[in-house]
Amino acid sequence: MKKIHHLVFFLSVCAAAVAWADAPAPVHTPQSEYENNIGAVVRNKIHYKSGHVEVQLAGGLLPYDSILSTFMAGGRFIWHISDHLGWEVIDGHMFFNKIGGFTTGLLQSKTNISNLQTPRLKFIASTNLLINPLYSKIHIGGRWDLFFDIYLALGVGLASVDTVQFASTGASTAPSETVLRSGFDPAFNVGLGFKTYLTGGIGLTLELRDYIVHAQTYNTKRLHSFYTTMVGLAFFIPSLG
Repeated sequence: MKKIHHLVFFLSVCAAAVAWADAPAPVHTPQSEYENNIGAVVRNKIHYKSGHVEVQLAGGLLPYDSILSTFMAGGRFIWHISDHLGWEVIDGHMFFNKIGGFTTGLLQSKTNISNLQTPRLKFIASTNLLINPLYSKIHIGGRWDLFFDIYLALGVGLASVDTVQFASTGASTAPSETVLRSGFDPAFNVGLGFKTYLTGGIGLTLELRDYIVHAQTYNTKRLHSFYTTMVGLAFFIPSLG
């Protein structure tokens, strides 16, 4: 019994020593000091974009164009002024169009349609401001952190546009297509994007952006909305870490 009492006494002394021992001093690194200074909520961030250049390849489609089936491909050159503010120096895309199945069916079933007009995008170039108000990470499976941004885009540009006229030619024949006008029209755009980081040098983006062009149909200039859904692959120069 005495041995048990001695053992209990010895363990109690050890526990008290551990409890009263000084906590280890925190390890200070340049990153931890920076995160403390800016009051960062997400700590141990590994993707600081300030001063980096981003080159992005992107492609997508226009899901709400009921007249034309349109796909797009292009790219962007971005300079990150700070971690929450960027300048999309150039955002350029080419558009590949064909008449949609809905339009073909409509013109073949309604043979009295002779003047269906729509603007057709060929190319657009813009320069935009990027605002990154949200940055976060998700801890997955206890071993992997997924870092991501949510950003806003706003800018102006110039679009190459055709004004196209479609007309019925019969129930069993393809509709006729006539280009009434070709030219360049002013445009602006707004967008919302999600960017995740695969590595320090490569990211993946998913974006919704509306290109609004002052184009002509039926001899009148008006605003036309070209709503796009895009995915992109981003390359950071130099690598973010």
